[in-house]
Amino acid sequence: FALHVVDMVTDELQSLTSQILFTQNCNIMIGPHGAGLTHCLWMPTESVLIEILPRGFGSYRTLARGAGHQYLYVPASRGTVNWDMVRDVLDASLHLVANMDNRRSFDGL
Repeated sequence: FALHVVDMVTDELQSLTSQILFTQNCNIMIGPHGAGLTHCLWMPTESVLIEILPRGFGSYRTLARGAGHQYLYVPASRGTVNWDMVRDVLDASLHLVANMDNRRSFDGL
C-alpha cells in the first residue's frame, strides 16, 4: 500500500477525459461540497469519498454509495472546518483503503 497525495486544482483548460483518467486512479477523494465530488463516479469501487459538508446542505452520500464507495463527511459551520476532525477522518479512510487492498490481495490467492 503506497500513499500518494495529489492536490488537483480545477482548471477549465483540463479536458473532461484527463479529469476522468486522473480520478480513475484515486482511492480517496476529499473536497468541499460541490459538483466536483461527482467525479467519485470514476473512482475504483470501494474507494472513499470524504465531503466537507456545510450545515443545511444535502450530501453526496447517495451518489457515493450507489457507486460502491465508502462515504464519510466532516461538518463545516459558517466557513469553519475542524481540521483535527479532517485529519481523523482521513486517517480512518487510509485504514479503509489499506484493508481493501489487503482483502483484494487475499482474495486473489
